[in-house]
Amino acid sequence: MSNTPFGIKHKCSDCYATWYIRRKVAELIGKYGFTEDQKPDLVHELSVYLLCKWSQYEPSKSKPTTFIQRVIDSKVCGLIRLGSHPKRDYRRLLSLDEARGAEEYGLLDGVRGQLEVSDFDLIDLQSDVAAITAQLPEELKQIAELLKTMCPNAISRELGIPESTVRKRIGQLRQHFERAGYGND
Repeated sequence: MSNTPFGIKHKCSDCYATWYIRRKVAELIGKYGFTEDQKPDLVHELSVYLLCKWSQYEPSKSKPTTFIQRVIDSKVCGLIRLGSHPKRDYRRLLSLDEARGAEEYGLLDGVRGQLEVSDFDLIDLQSDVAAITAQLPEELKQIAELLKTMCPNAISRELGIPESTVRKRIGQLRQHFERAGYGND
């Protein structure tokens, strides 16, 4: 055994894990929105993740190199998935300074392709939403608040209720807003 953190030497480096992590990070740079500036952070994140998972290594099930590869590959897939998630998709990032041409992509034209909304209209909308929400039953208020930051599936897990119940309550919320004049005309 060597004096490397995981006891495995590599021909190109002192430590197999360090070599493999750096190799994977080098493959990520320039793809999936990862930049050269993120290189040290990615190396650190993968190293810490491997250290946390190392206690689960069982020599009877695999070689240490196989375990290291699988753990790192799994985390890399998770990082790619997280970066490619529709809400965080690196391809959709746009600086506010680069607003020219953004209308073509529907990024600055309001919600879901609607026309641009003035500040006065937004203030009116905020006050209307607050007034409608104040009149809701408590269980619907809770769903309305959670919908600001969570999807129905996450709300169902958070509240410990079936997703069908959450979706039913969202339907009830929609009815309240439609009765107040906000809905599909």
